[in-house]
Parts: sequence; C-alpha cells; structure tokens
Amino acid sequence: MQYQLLKMLLKKLRLKNKNVIIIDTAGRLAIDEVMMKEVSDVKAAVNPQEILFVVDSMTGQDAVNTAAAFNERLDFSGVVLTKLDGDTRGGAALSIKYTVNKPIKFASSGEKMDTLDVFYPDRMAQRILGMGDIVSLVEKAQQQFDEKEAARLEKKIRKNQFDFEDFKTQLQQIKKMGNLKDLMGMIPGVGKQIKDVDVNDDSFKGIEAMINSMTLEERRNPDLINPERKNRIAKGSGKDIAELNQFLKQFEQMKGMMKMMSKMPMGRMPGMGKG
Repeated sequence: MQYQLLKMLLKKLRLKNKNVIIIDTAGRLAIDEVMMKEVSDVKAAVNPQEILFVVDSMTGQDAVNTAAAFNERLDFSGVVLTKLDGDTRGGAALSIKYTVNKPIKFASSGEKMDTLDVFYPDRMAQRILGMGDIVSLVEKAQQQFDEKEAARLEKKIRKNQFDFEDFKTQLQQIKKMGNLKDLMGMIPGVGKQIKDVDVNDDSFKGIEAMINSMTLEERRNPDLINPERKNRIAKGSGKDIAELNQFLKQFEQMKGMMKMMSKMPMGRMPGMGKG
C-alpha cells in the first residue's frame, strides 16, 4: 500500500513540473535484510533514473562489503562517499570502485550538503601521491568569491586601509571552504607533511576572540590600539599581552605584504577585480 502511495505522490509532483525528485531511503551501518527488501521495493515501485549508494568512508572494509551487497540487490549507478576528509581514506574509494565497478560520483568531507562535491579520481590520486590538488582548492575559493567585495577589498589594500573587520570577513570565508587540514592537503607538497599532524579546525578561534574583543572603532582603525586598550582586549579574549602583541605584529606584516603584492605588475591577488 505504501508503495502505491509513493507512486501517486510522484505522479502529483511531476504534474507540478518537479523535474528532480530525490527519494532518501533509510540507512544502516551494516547489511540489514529488512532494509534490503525495502529499497528493492522502492526501486520496483518508482523505477528511478539513477540510484546512488551513500557510504561512510570511515567504515573501511565494511564500506566495501556493504557496497557489494547493495549493488548485487539494486545494481546502483554510482557511489557517494561521505567523511572523505583526507587522502588517507582514499583506499576506500579505490576498493569500492574495484569491487562494484561503479563510478564514485560525489564525495564530501562531512555529512552535510555544504561539504558535498563532485568526485574527481585524478585529483584524489594526486593527493594520495602527495602532489596536492590545487584545482579543487581554487574552485573552493571561487565558491566563496564575491566580485564586488573583492574589488572593495583591493582598493583598501592598495590604500593600506585593510583592517580587522576585513580580516575577520576573510577568516569566515576560509572557514566556509571546509576542513582546514583537508584544504592544506590540497597544496602541493603539504599533504604528506601534515599526514600525522593534528590540524584543529578551531585554530582561528583565538584570533576571532581577540578581534571580537575590540570595539568597532578599534577594528576599523587599528592605530587606536594603545597599551590601555591592549590590556582590555587581552582580558576580554582570554589571551595574554604577549599573544596579542604577536598577533598585532603579524597583522601589520601581512598588511605590508598584501599591499606589496597588489602593486606587482600583472600581479593581482587571486580573486581581485580590476582596479
């Protein structure tokens, strides 16, 4: 009865010009005969154009076994690998492709939609070999790229007016790009060096705490930050004066470097618009 209702629902959706319909079935960490029958019945009822098998790459060999069992029952058209947040789990991708002989179409570093991306086998191979994946890194940066914001930022950098408000915005954009260790692993030569290094995704929290402890006026005009203001900012962010001074010094160095890069002939910073 429930599958008849499913057929009726799909018919109604098509009449409303809903051209893409996704049916998400129940999931299991192990092979379950009840679920197997359910997904087989769903396939028979709706005759889908595409069946994607979603698997957690952290489960290792179990992922391969489960993929093989589901493919035997459903003959799915492709695989989606979740939690593929490092090249060390690339083996799961290779094993599944070899076992079921079906393409891995999508991969994600987590389980949410914003981490989902098209899977490129050549890029995964490059990362496993320690060659990086600069193409994917650039693509991720472009997803967060705002042309008007970039043009505004370039003008401020050229005038040496880059401030903590701008810096905080850039940090937030970097965080939206995904897992920090995964991003660093895309840089050629870096992947193998950080293979066994614990890169904390909360690395920016201390910096953000210091910036958030500043007044809006201080963020927009860093030159206002005198010793008395430093004491207040350090106390408000839970940092000591030495850490705050180091951050302020690094910020000034970064501003100088960005201004120098913006003046290079043919040398616009990546993502910058025309001046």
